[in-house]
Amino acid sequence: MKKSITILAFFLFAFSSYLIAQEECEKTCSDKCFVDVSLGADVVSRYIWRGVEYGGDPAAPQFQPWISFNFQLNEENSITLGGWGSYGFSGDYSENDLSLRYAYSPAEFGTVALTASDYYYPYLGISFFNVENDGLGAHTIELALSYDGTEKFPIHLAVSNNVLNDIGGTKSFYSEIGYTVNVKDISLFFFAGGASGVSPWYLIEKDGFRIINAGVTASKLVKITEDFSFPIGLSWIVNPELKKSYIAVKLSF
Repeated sequence: MKKSITILAFFLFAFSSYLIAQEECEKTCSDKCFVDVSLGADVVSRYIWRGVEYGGDPAAPQFQPWISFNFQLNEENSITLGGWGSYGFSGDYSENDLSLRYAYSPAEFGTVALTASDYYYPYLGISFFNVENDGLGAHTIELALSYDGTEKFPIHLAVSNNVLNDIGGTKSFYSEIGYTVNVKDISLFFFAGGASGVSPWYLIEKDGFRIINAGVTASKLVKITEDFSFPIGLSWIVNPELKKSYIAVKLSF
């Protein structure tokens, strides 16, 4: 019963945040308070998440659609509701995630954000309404705290921890640091991330802090015509714990 209440509370909190943000914007409607809807899709040659490869066995390219509703409450505060999915071209992998993000972005400081994410994997055949714990249910909920710096100091910091339905009852903790460098029209994002403790979620079998996700992502905007261009990215990723490395390409539309 408590597990059902936890899942229900997550969705009720997300929906209530939507209503509160909408009401606030209507009350103080101005050019600094607005609602924005964005959508798009990515195609990736391989789906690598925090140093672990997803996408079935053998892994296949993935189609990853997304949508977000952003409520800019004022100059510094915003709430974003998001939906994101990943579907393998081979048809043997599917993922459908929801997220709720609160961001605080004071001028000349960067952005601090608190995000709750709900990970759901339809291909496992578990009912969407199964809310069991200890890796038996359909939903894994994670809380994450992040900081993204300004253009002058483009650092990225993030920590996250599963709070419900982690595999085997563990509480998989992950932390990451990154930094962006621009070289002409190419953006280079260098990153390194690690997990702490035994975690089937990150395929870690030993105690202690382990680096599982390090590498660089290069991205640029490819111009086709005067009115049409699209981003392309290439990532080189190494997971020292699994002794594996990957190269993945992403096209965004």
